[in-house]
Amino acid sequence: MALSALDDKSVEPNDEIVAEVLGFDSLQLWLDIRLHIAETYPPMTVEWNFPGAKYGWSCRLVQRKRCIIYLIPQEGHFLAAFVFGEKALELVRKAGIPDALLEELENARKYAEGRGIRFPVRTRSDVETVKKLATCKMAK
Repeated sequence: MALSALDDKSVEPNDEIVAEVLGFDSLQLWLDIRLHIAETYPPMTVEWNFPGAKYGWSCRLVQRKRCIIYLIPQEGHFLAAFVFGEKALELVRKAGIPDALLEELENARKYAEGRGIRFPVRTRSDVETVKKLATCKMAK
């Protein structure tokens, strides 16, 4: 089973498909994040990516060529995924995100592009965490 609920490579996702998978409440959270990123970090583009059968489709919100966040649809909710370099990680440590999330990020394997984290978005509080993390990611 793929990480994403959208696992058919031959069907590129669209808003209707995403709405069906997420359901009304989670769709509102998804749209809130997309709108926030678009307004805060223009110009933003939406790119759907299918890295393989293990992962399925994910939505990348990109400013120019820089990926801000990955949104991964699952049944009834979605995952937010970020990759932070060292400078951004320093800001994350001071951002007031939940301790468990910070600990997971601190313990994440370090790659050339940084440390990555994925977490479920199910509540308004989770959306606020996403916004804080996006601010850290995009700080100059």
